[in-house]
Amino acid sequence: TPDGIKEKYKLIVDHSERGHCLLKGNLIKPIKDASRAGKADRHELAYNLILDIDGLRFIKGVEAYNREAITEIAEKIIALLPAQFKDTSYIAHASASLGMKEGQTSLHIDFALKTPVPADNLKVYLQSLNMSIILFNNQLDLTASGNALKYKLDVCLADNSRIVFIAPPTFEGRENPFDDDAERFVLVEKLNSGLDLA
Repeated sequence: TPDGIKEKYKLIVDHSERGHCLLKGNLIKPIKDASRAGKADRHELAYNLILDIDGLRFIKGVEAYNREAITEIAEKIIALLPAQFKDTSYIAHASASLGMKEGQTSLHIDFALKTPVPADNLKVYLQSLNMSIILFNNQLDLTASGNALKYKLDVCLADNSRIVFIAPPTFEGRENPFDDDAERFVLVEKLNSGLDLA
């Protein structure tokens, strides 16, 4: 719902200030001083889709990194996507590396799903976007091992049990591209509160 997205946005901002991270999916067992392996239901239906843009080369120089810039970048990416994305509300936030590599974009765009979808289906859907959208397809690469494709629209965040880092990064010997870390997050409200992928 519109109120639900506003609440999620407030929670993300609040927890980022506390240095927390976001877990994609729900835990089935509590974690205390242990790995998260086997503690999430990998087959649980997904209620959101997080687009993880990872080092996409297409934005030329941003004057200042702030909410307006995040919105502008997110909207340029959404313009490449199928029609149902264009009228749907989302939360966008800068990845740690945004602004650190000239001409490269890294951010997360989080959509609530109108109808829950199996995580495996989301992964295949993200793979299809990487292949069908020319900008993503032209920037496909191989992983460091050379054994798999490295996507600019990362497919891993379709999986339950993935961690999304939301806390602002620390900068040692480098300048933070954001004057205010609160500007790393933006809620963009549109006609639809949920993305209809079903």
